[in-house]
Amino acid sequence: MKHHRLPDPLRASLPASMPASMPASLTAALLALALALTSCQANDSFADAETLEPGGSPVTVGSTVPPTVHADIPVVEDPPATAPATTHEPWAPTEPCTVSALLVPSCGAWLGATTPSRAPGADHSVGLAEYEMAAKNQPDILHFYKTDAAVFPTRSEIALAERPGHQRSILFYNWKPSTERSWREVADGAVDADIAAAAAGIPSYGHSIFLAIWHEPENDLEVHGTAEDYVAMYRHVVQRLRDLGVINVVYVINFMGFARWSHVIDDFYPGDDVVDWIAYDPYGFESHADLRELLDEREGAWPGFYSWATTRAPGKPIMLGEWGIDHVRQPLAPSFLDRGVATLQRRFPDIKALVYWHDFTAPDGFVVRLDHDSPSREAYAEAYSRFANDPYFNSTNPDLAP
Repeated sequence: MKHHRLPDPLRASLPASMPASMPASLTAALLALALALTSCQANDSFADAETLEPGGSPVTVGSTVPPTVHADIPVVEDPPATAPATTHEPWAPTEPCTVSALLVPSCGAWLGATTPSRAPGADHSVGLAEYEMAAKNQPDILHFYKTDAAVFPTRSEIALAERPGHQRSILFYNWKPSTERSWREVADGAVDADIAAAAAGIPSYGHSIFLAIWHEPENDLEVHGTAEDYVAMYRHVVQRLRDLGVINVVYVINFMGFARWSHVIDDFYPGDDVVDWIAYDPYGFESHADLRELLDEREGAWPGFYSWATTRAPGKPIMLGEWGIDHVRQPLAPSFLDRGVATLQRRFPDIKALVYWHDFTAPDGFVVRLDHDSPSREAYAEAYSRFANDPYFNSTNPDLAP
């Protein structure tokens, strides 16, 4: 019978009475056991570090304002890992998948993207092809940004959303009704004519759209007004659109979601009657140990945005309005994605849409494009493609959306 010599590290851990060589079958079994133990003991941990706001500005977490205590929000610890990082229980829908009137998929979650081109000019048609080449998947949601009296959806945006031979993509707009007026002035009716222009365009589209009114308002606190002013502006815009007969809009409040704004986050919430979805914009950096930490980052008394949102408005669907992982600064970014579906299923069931921010930032900013010219690109893009093609994101057909 053929015998194999055991590797020195494994042999050293065995009782002295055991032979240095033994049957191949037993050798293989011991090797497998050693590898499994090594995998289970692995611990990906990173020291706290400076992070970047979207746009590239460095932010030292917690350096600006101490977080507000949210004593009524429980902090839930993660259970220990019980499976290799790149595996999870196969997911499949247990019943026919449907889409609600508020664009909530009954199975899994939507996966969408904003898709400007690599080249200057933000050509979304070229950018969509670039995204799909890397992701090997069609986005369920296409994301665009509008300001002032813009009329949307445009014909070119509709054409991208309804390509012959492809599934339909749901349109998602972030709209700032006025970049010149304060939130209080908008609330008082100063740009009602611009709101009416938008109201004339939206109903001409035959499907429902997502609409976020002035995304990331925390970042404009005091520049455009107070949290009270923002709430008044948001509610006024929604009411004007409703009064003008717009019925194919699903309203989104889109926060940044960073802990540094926890002291005002409650004040910015406009109310359940004008909010259909809650969105936030998490970006992953070297300070994040895994996707769980990224999506519900705790700091002091702040339990994390997801924990806050599910307590503040139980039952509201949650969206990642923008997201990505800096695959240059965080070398384990691919493993975040390979664990991603399992993390979403176990910890974040209310996240029903993830809209990837497939764009560049300033030269010294974070790197999230799948086709960025960097050594980390290939591994990250391949991991994202595996993530995007998981059944969790592909069981509900956007063609079913109203």
